[in-house]
Amino acid sequence: MVKKAIAVDLDGTFLHSDQSFDEARFETFLNQWLDQGHEFILATGREEKLIDHLFANYLDRLNLVVNNGAVMRARFDSQSVAAYLSQTALGGLQAIIQKFHPTDSVLAFSDEHVYAVRGFGERDSGSMDLLEASFGPIIWVDHLLDIEEAVTSVTANFGEQASEQVGEYVNATLGEIVHATTSGMGALDVLAKGVNKASGLEKLLTKLAIAPEDLTVFGDGMNDVEMMQLAGQVFVMPNGDARLMDLGYQIASFDNNADGVLYEAERILAQEINN
Repeated sequence: MVKKAIAVDLDGTFLHSDQSFDEARFETFLNQWLDQGHEFILATGREEKLIDHLFANYLDRLNLVVNNGAVMRARFDSQSVAAYLSQTALGGLQAIIQKFHPTDSVLAFSDEHVYAVRGFGERDSGSMDLLEASFGPIIWVDHLLDIEEAVTSVTANFGEQASEQVGEYVNATLGEIVHATTSGMGALDVLAKGVNKASGLEKLLTKLAIAPEDLTVFGDGMNDVEMMQLAGQVFVMPNGDARLMDLGYQIASFDNNADGVLYEAERILAQEINN
């Protein structure tokens, strides 16, 4: 039997707009999928501790590629593997942030904490509450270089159009040491060079002994493009970025709020069982 994997983005893909999902339906599918000898992967821009909070009841059955690929954890491993931004990168990012001035908070993530840079406002209370429920109190700093822990990613919101332009500027000026990607809703995420969802998935698939051609991915945003190019089968969410619709991939039958991922995954599972 060929061992397979399904990897899903979360926001706009697997999760409903209110951050929920059909837990009973997912539980049934996940158990049957694993019984077939396959693996399930969350591939998201969200952070490891936040995923540990949102999916606490499933962690022994889920593999993680989080922080847009900066952090990877196989379900049978107690320790994650991470890629970190250099001090040079953090200093350069601080200068760019001050030049373009984001519309709300600038956040930096370590393995254990979330930091916010003073002078750039705050995100909505719901987002901040969720972060604090996962990481504990947010630590405020004056400069990214004030952070004494290793940082996996920095995220800021410049507005939907401006984030694309700022991302291009970051990659043009710091591209030898960082990779900037937009994850939707105006957010710009900055990671170490060479880090994206595909790079994290490649490491994980090697650990799981699964070939890329036996990977199915679901996504809705431009930060999903690299993992779509890696996979053997791809579903773009019908609510996804319009640019993805022109890449020749399958379009999921339903959007995230109608459990489009679970619908297609259940069809894949039924084919496995019937074969």
